[in-house]
Order: sequence, then C-alpha cells, then structure tokens
Amino acid sequence: MKQFLLEDIKAFTTHLFLQPTFDSFFLREAMFKTAATVTIDGAANADYFDTDEGVPEHVTWGSVRPLSFQVIKGNRLPVSFQIILYPDETTAATLLGADVAKQTAFQKVTRYYLNLCYKNRLLTCTTGVSYAEFTVDKSADEAWDRAVSAFLKQMQIPVSEV
Repeated sequence: MKQFLLEDIKAFTTHLFLQPTFDSFFLREAMFKTAATVTIDGAANADYFDTDEGVPEHVTWGSVRPLSFQVIKGNRLPVSFQIILYPDETTAATLLGADVAKQTAFQKVTRYYLNLCYKNRLLTCTTGVSYAEFTVDKSADEAWDRAVSAFLKQMQIPVSEV
C-alpha cells in the first residue's frame, strides 16, 4: 500500500470527472462534502438491471461520473471528497501486465483498490489490495503500487509518495 500525493489536482480531476479514464472501474463508494454531504453507495440495485444482463456487484464509475460531477461543480471547491474505485479483472491485468497477474501470488487477490481523497486542498491516491486469505507475500501489493504509479505517469500527473 502506497499513498501518492497528486500534485496537479486540476489535471487529475479532469481525468476523473470529465474524461473516460476511470469509466471502466467499479465504484465501491463515494462521498462528497459541499454545501451538503452526498454519499453514493456503489452497490448495484438488482431491480434496475434486466435479469438477462446479470447484475454486477457494483456500478461502474462511468455510470455515476456525470452525477458526481454535478455534485461538485460550481464556483466553490468541495470541502472534501472520497472515492473508492477498483478495476475489473481485465483492467487490473492490463495495468499489472498479463504475465504478472497470472502468477501464483496474485491468485489470492480478490480486489485491487484506488482510494482517492481530497481534503484541505490536497488530493491523495492510496493503493490497496484485498486478499481471499492471509498471505505474507506482498508481491501483489508491490506490483499494484508500481502499476498505479505508471498509470499516473501515463496520465502525466506529477506525484510524490507520502
């Protein structure tokens, strides 16, 4: 687990709220503090989906991105926001590299997370990995940290480790 300070907030939030960069990621939850606090539970509502489609566990960021942007846009900056995203298996394998994702240590991973937190005019991205069972092998964590760092660099977002 690493925490990155995103030094160009405007560039990153443009990717997050205005571009499809994170649209394929799933939303675990989001909380925005502006004049009021708005919380979005990313759990998919089964009643909304056709049963033929299958119901995802969580909605994609792309499906709630316009709503989220409406919550924060305006003349004043939000007081804070926190967004927890995770990639689908294909995106995770792409970011990690397909060969890495197939290694034995990675088979115990249930999710790779991005925790985005804006508070006190600072924006951080904290990586996280959850496992199906306890392991002392942290190679999946280290690979995810490197993958996120490379992803941010690809977006030309200057970062520093906190």
